[in-house]
Amino acid sequence: MFSSDVQKLPLILDAIAKGKNFWVDTKKIYDNPYIYPVDPADLVFDTSQKDNWDSCPKIYRTYKTPSEIINNKYYSFSEEEIEEIKKLVNDNSSKYLKTQDQIVKGSTVEVLEHWGDLKLSDGTLLKNWHAVVIGRKYLALFGKNEGIINPFSYGAFIVDPETKRGISPLYSVLSLAHFQEELLNRTCNLQALSENPPLLAPEGFFDEDEINLYPGKIIEYGDNLSPAAAFQQFTFNPGVFLQDISFLNDLMAEVSGIFPNMVGAVETTSSKTATEINTKTQGQMTRLSMIVDTINQDLIIPNVEKVAKLCADFKSGVETIFVNHENQQEVIEIDDFTRQGEYKYMYADSSMTTQKSEQADLVVQAIEKFASLIPLNLQEIFVWYFEQKGVDNPERFLGGVGVNEDNNGNSLPLQAVTNEAANAVTKNLNPMQNENEVIKELIPMILELGTKNNKKDGLSELIAAMKQKRKSNEIKKLHKQA
Repeated sequence: MFSSDVQKLPLILDAIAKGKNFWVDTKKIYDNPYIYPVDPADLVFDTSQKDNWDSCPKIYRTYKTPSEIINNKYYSFSEEEIEEIKKLVNDNSSKYLKTQDQIVKGSTVEVLEHWGDLKLSDGTLLKNWHAVVIGRKYLALFGKNEGIINPFSYGAFIVDPETKRGISPLYSVLSLAHFQEELLNRTCNLQALSENPPLLAPEGFFDEDEINLYPGKIIEYGDNLSPAAAFQQFTFNPGVFLQDISFLNDLMAEVSGIFPNMVGAVETTSSKTATEINTKTQGQMTRLSMIVDTINQDLIIPNVEKVAKLCADFKSGVETIFVNHENQQEVIEIDDFTRQGEYKYMYADSSMTTQKSEQADLVVQAIEKFASLIPLNLQEIFVWYFEQKGVDNPERFLGGVGVNEDNNGNSLPLQAVTNEAANAVTKNLNPMQNENEVIKELIPMILELGTKNNKKDGLSELIAAMKQKRKSNEIKKLHKQA
């Protein structure tokens, strides 16, 4: 009943004081999943089964210290194996240190983990199996994957058709870069020759075969030779390859799709028209969108699914959480049925956001045509419209009786809203104001109404209603004067 852990003694004493012969201990067995990147060079997989990634056999290599390996509660070793693992690091003359593919790296030992389906030599297929081998010799773990899911997510923008592994987008210009480097080296050599050019001189004139030239150096020659006749200087053109280097720059940008202006550099090789710049920019944005889609499709969504499944599998019972619904805090309960439901995860890029925004504008234009014929809930339309525009919690803008509601909170038809706005504006406008001044006064009210997508149409209707109101007021004044 008693424990050596001092922190648990208060719980034990409290249980004894209550007359219990037992006490409840709490122990953390799972601390939620986390995601981290791995070096592609440390992960190998069966390329023939890549399409079935969860079942595809995978081997992941890491290096850990002997203490980390021995103290891992999931691993099991004999006393003899523990001593041999420690000796792998302590033995400096170990043969493992001399191999190119190191089993021992510094003070760490190689750990190979197998994930996925494992086929034994007798043909037995072990589904979703986890095996760990230390130093390519000691079997530390061999059993079914307790985490259930495949812990690896894999994605690549460009895939090698043979190895099925990712290829850098810069790989397509590697040969061009090597050729450009060779031309640049030749240009540097020509520049060095131009700075210190070789000379033609009579045979045996100099005692040494190599003459180091520098500014102001004195070279002696015989009386019977003039400098022009005795010496002839070589000339070189250092800029002979510069045009080729510039051409290769443009060619590499075209092949890879990575242009200097993507990082803010100014292209000075040739002048571009506005159409050419626009076309190039669209191509760059398309390429970047493809990369973002690859990240979302192959990495983010699978990781979200796996984290959600892990969290669901390690929880049970009813869980109470708080959510923000229509700017109000609500309490909802999550049970096992909700937790283990089938969910579809989707992502939206910038083009999808733009499309939703355009569709929202079209819907509002259609609502304007029917607003005077049927009653509509303008508050719901207002909330939905701003949600499509990317505004968080648009309900916070609502409150009180607005210009599109009567005193009972009922929505008014669009014509009634227009007449109300016209009445409000007519009271505060000078009849001598021109239409431009009227528009300046009406714009804030149009923004406040929130029922018009096309401001010009809304202004025209309000101005027309306001003018009609003025005419009726003028007729009333004439009748009074008569």
